Amino acid sequence: MGIESLKRVDGWERRLRLLIEDARAKPFEWGHQDCCTFAIEDFVAMHNAKPPNVEPWGTMRKAQRLLKRHSVREWGRLWFGREVDGWAVGRRGDIALVDSSRGNCPGDALAVVAGALLCCPGEDGLDFLPLSAARAIWRI
Repeated sequence: MGIESLKRVDGWERRLRLLIEDARAKPFEWGHQDCCTFAIEDFVAMHNAKPPNVEPWGTMRKAQRLLKRHSVREWGRLWFGREVDGWAVGRRGDIALVDSSRGNCPGDALAVVAGALLCCPGEDGLDFLPLSAARAIWRI
């Protein structure tokens, strides 16, 4: 059974709302409140299971080592399966690939779709972007 066959659990809407509320004011912290951990927490909220191939990191140095092995997009594929290009297919709880050159890491980042907005951990809490900022979507 692959990731694509997983169904969202009952109550996922409440779990997503609580995830976003809890993260809203949490400052960025590698391995605890960064774009990848937030996306993984979203997956858990949707499916009550962790995605495969998750390797823990707790520091910027460890995250950088993992990002030398695979790009953010490639890690997304390992964790969430095949992405769909474009933003129009995004629905609440899905995961998006965005440009984060304005944030804590150069290049790409993962964000969670929250309706017409994307949310991604930022320096002082969640940053919000328009859904149209998504370059690709993982249907979670």
